[in-house]
Amino acid sequence: MIDLRRVALIPLLLLALAAKLEAASCFIQSVTPVTFGDYSVFSPGPLDIAGSLTIVCTPGTAATIYLSTGSSGTYAMRTMRSGAEVLDYNVYLDATRTVVFGNGSGGTGTAVFNVPPGPPGPSEDLEAMIQFYGRVFPLDDVAAGLYSDSLVITIDWTERSVTTTLPVSANVLSECLVSASDLDFGSYDPIGANAAAPLLADATLSVFCTRGTTASIGMNLGTSAVAGQRFMTGPGSQLAYGLFQDAARSQPWSLTSSMTASSSSKDVPVGNGLLIHGSIPGAQDAVAGNYVDTVQAVVNY
Repeated sequence: MIDLRRVALIPLLLLALAAKLEAASCFIQSVTPVTFGDYSVFSPGPLDIAGSLTIVCTPGTAATIYLSTGSSGTYAMRTMRSGAEVLDYNVYLDATRTVVFGNGSGGTGTAVFNVPPGPPGPSEDLEAMIQFYGRVFPLDDVAAGLYSDSLVITIDWTERSVTTTLPVSANVLSECLVSASDLDFGSYDPIGANAAAPLLADATLSVFCTRGTTASIGMNLGTSAVAGQRFMTGPGSQLAYGLFQDAARSQPWSLTSSMTASSSSKDVPVGNGLLIHGSIPGAQDAVAGNYVDTVQAVVNY
């Protein structure tokens, strides 16, 4: 004789077991985008940010969090892109930025979230915040513009997974740095060598800009100009002089008479360096002594 009550318990136990296995799950609650902000190609230090993602899992779940390579296809160096331009960066699991956040291959690391089993009966899901750390490397010779990449976050647990995207962005600034050597005319002899001939001297103006940046370079009239004429000031008198863009001294430097050039590299001065050609007209009746002036170079870009 068959005990019908025992037979009926078998499918009920199987259904209960299936329901328990199906209950294990995780989901991504929130993600902080990797927004680096403004990046200067001239800054000697890296551009660092920190972010996080929050996941929620049921008790008893063991979850592993992976991060894709992005557009570079390699964990060795992730890249953001702006057209054909490429900006290097990476994302790490540690604040010292030594362990690349990846899939565990090639020396990369993964984040793990082990949720302990809950007490008998209904139990609440638990959440974890996973910290990550981004870095854009310094002195990258790239053009100005908005750069971006997209990484895929994957959470694996019990032969199941869920994914979402992690946007990455940085804005490379268009900027220029300028420096100039002193324009030292040396000794001016208004009675002898410079009784008729002018005294000539040159200086170098170096303007470095983000690659692809077009800069307009001009110069003001200095601190002692009168009616558009530059003067150096000395002991009780002044000495007229001029600054020119060409060796023939025919094209003066001013804020309105400027030179325009484009940058081929942040490490190469525009125009491969610009010469400032100076001239002190001869036969000026000036008192002996030292004469100086300060001229400001103005770079618009």
